[in-house]
Amino acid sequence: MVKVGSKSILEHQLDAIPTEMVNKLVIITGYREKILKDFVQSLDIPYPVIFHSNERYRETHCTYSLLKARQEILEGFVSINADLLFTRQSLLDLLQSKHANAICARQVKDYRTDLEQIRVDKDKIVEWKLKTETPNDGEVMGPLKMSVESAQLVFNYCDNISQKELFKLPCFTMFSLLLDRIDFHAVFLKDDTWGEIDTIEDLEKAKKHWSYK
Repeated sequence: MVKVGSKSILEHQLDAIPTEMVNKLVIITGYREKILKDFVQSLDIPYPVIFHSNERYRETHCTYSLLKARQEILEGFVSINADLLFTRQSLLDLLQSKHANAICARQVKDYRTDLEQIRVDKDKIVEWKLKTETPNDGEVMGPLKMSVESAQLVFNYCDNISQKELFKLPCFTMFSLLLDRIDFHAVFLKDDTWGEIDTIEDLEKAKKHWSYK
C-alpha cells in the first residue's frame, strides 16, 4: 500500500502483470487486512482475486503465509513479494523462461544488498544461501515461478518440519533448502528494472525511477 510516486507498490505490480497470462491473483493478508481488501476490491482487476488470511502474521514468517494458499499453489504458481517493484518485461522474462522453476536475480557488480546469494552453472543455481561459501554470481529477489510437481515438494517439506521451524522460515530460505530436490534457474535482470522497498532510502530512490511507470 506504500506509494511510489502516484501509485502504491501493489498498483505498480498489477500494472506489470500481463493480464493474458494470469488465471487468478491470490493475496495473503495480515496487517491491516480490511484496508488492503477494500483497496484491492476498488480496483478494476480483470481476473479473479482470492484472499487468504494469516491471522498469525505477527509471529510467523512468509513461508507460513504461503502455505495459506495451498490449493492454488498446488496448481503451480508465481510468487511476488509485497515490497518488490519490477517492470513488465522482467516478469515476461521469468514467465517465458524455458525452465519450469526459475527466479529473478541480480548479478553482483559494484555493490551488494542483504538479499540471499547464489552461484550458478550457466543459469542453473548450484548454491543458494544467505552468504555463499565461495564467490557468488548474484542475489535472488524474485518474482519466482514454480511448477505443479515442485509445488508439491514444497508442501511435502513443510509438512514434515516442526511448527516452530515453520513459523520462523522465510520463503526464499525454504526454497533454498530444496535445492537438492528442485532445479532452480536464475533469470538475471538489469539493476534498473527492479527495486526492493525495505527502507525510507529505498523508497526515495524508487520514487525517482518509478514515479512515471
